[in-house]
Amino acid sequence: MENINDIMGKMEERAMAFENTPIDTLLEEKTHENNLWQQWSVEEQCDLELAILTKVHTLRIEGSKALHQEQLKDYLLNMKWKHCQKLCFCEAIADIYETRESDLFEFLRYKGIVEAKNLALEDFEELIMK
Repeated sequence: MENINDIMGKMEERAMAFENTPIDTLLEEKTHENNLWQQWSVEEQCDLELAILTKVHTLRIEGSKALHQEQLKDYLLNMKWKHCQKLCFCEAIADIYETRESDLFEFLRYKGIVEAKNLALEDFEELIMK
């Protein structure tokens, strides 16, 4: 497990990298994510990332060892906040901490089904052989 100093160091590195990234590069990434995240300051974005990291840590303590920060962020951006054009910072923090493990796993299950739908039968050969 990472300690809080390591986490804060990573958050500072991300903030510096974000500030030094050309805007064109940022716009090439997921449009929805950028549209939503650009409304907040760099400090607020770091606070959101820290809240996500904290929530994932809490879920891991409760037994969801395989969860990752990007999975929760993906759930929030592509499910919870999918239709949001503007989101209050306080509401975003509340959404992070109110996310239930069952909601997250339902999203990941659905995402897995959608991704598997686009694969060829040969991609499942290893599973079939077991």
